[in-house]
Amino acid sequence: MRHGTAEGSHPSGEDAWRELVGQGQREARDAGWYCRRQGWVPSVVLASPYRRTLETARLFCEEGGFDPPVEQSFLASGMSVEEAIDGLRGYLDLERVVIVGHQPDLGELICFLTGLPRVEVSVGKGSLRELELDTLEEGQARQIYALTAREIHEARSRG
Repeated sequence: MRHGTAEGSHPSGEDAWRELVGQGQREARDAGWYCRRQGWVPSVVLASPYRRTLETARLFCEEGGFDPPVEQSFLASGMSVEEAIDGLRGYLDLERVVIVGHQPDLGELICFLTGLPRVEVSVGKGSLRELELDTLEEGQARQIYALTAREIHEARSRG
């Protein structure tokens, strides 16, 4: 999951301190609602230490009724595929791991895991993607779904 829509800049000038705006808060809650409704209960939710990702993960977990998120420094903006793979190795035995991170980092990780060409996969703000995998080797994952924040919100609006 990519973090929800955030403010363009923080008064401090620090990117890591950017906060979600109202739309981003709604996106996070909608995603939590959607996952709960589908019966997709995460074993763990991991989040970048940036404020907007932690807030997204917290709202996602609250709305879904899931355990609180776990902050992971390897998910910080600018993460490399190698850092992600190293950080995720300890979670391979869990059934469903949700990571809340940044673009283009998530897109690059998806390309690596699915074997897609090394072009940017666009992961929109507040969107959900599920990959099925048994290993963190290149090209071994299969994308199950990709839902935009708009698709999730429309599903929630329909009830």
